Amino acid sequence: EGELALFNRVSQAFDSALALDKMLVTLLEEVRRLLEVTASSIWLIEPETGELVCRQPIGPHKDTVLGWRLAPGQGIVGWVVKTGESLIVTDTWNDDRHFKGVDRQTGHPLRSILSVPMRSKQKVLGVLQVLDTEVARFTPTDQALQELLASMASIAIENARLYERSRLDASTKEILLREVNQRVRNTLATLIRLFSTIRRHSRLKKHPISKSLMTDMI
Repeated sequence: EGELALFNRVSQAFDSALALDKMLVTLLEEVRRLLEVTASSIWLIEPETGELVCRQPIGPHKDTVLGWRLAPGQGIVGWVVKTGESLIVTDTWNDDRHFKGVDRQTGHPLRSILSVPMRSKQKVLGVLQVLDTEVARFTPTDQALQELLASMASIAIENARLYERSRLDASTKEILLREVNQRVRNTLATLIRLFSTIRRHSRLKKHPISKSLMTDMI
């Protein structure tokens, strides 16, 4: 029942006109509340560099973690992106894949991690992650739930990116149209001045037909 209510609330948030960041916060807060975990976060791949960036964290020290960058393949999230597989880490102290820089920075070590990939058209966009201070905190049932939520988040992210791309494309087309319009105006103005100069300085009085033709061209 709690899981159904969670999906309902998240779906309503994703179907509304909320900004992407607000939708992701809604998702993470609901996940954290349902699983009663210490923290949750969403990491997205930066297309230009391939780095993983913490786009949205929830929990203690979230301001420190927000915007944190990991090199491709670094940490648990890097492993999940590289393999495209979900991963349950029962104890981070015994897993060399865990990047301990965040723990050192926050002073708040997290022992259990569940990370699942977020995909769009078989392409991994990032990672949905939940974390807790207890060892062996997560189960395969938790993983299945997270994978469903990751699918919902992937759709929201992809839709937001498509909307932004179309908005930018429309803006670019508008700028190009204005530029073309101005260039056409400038070209026509130059031609008009040229024909007017020719009409004034040539001996068109002796050639009424030529004068009439030049006037028509202007």
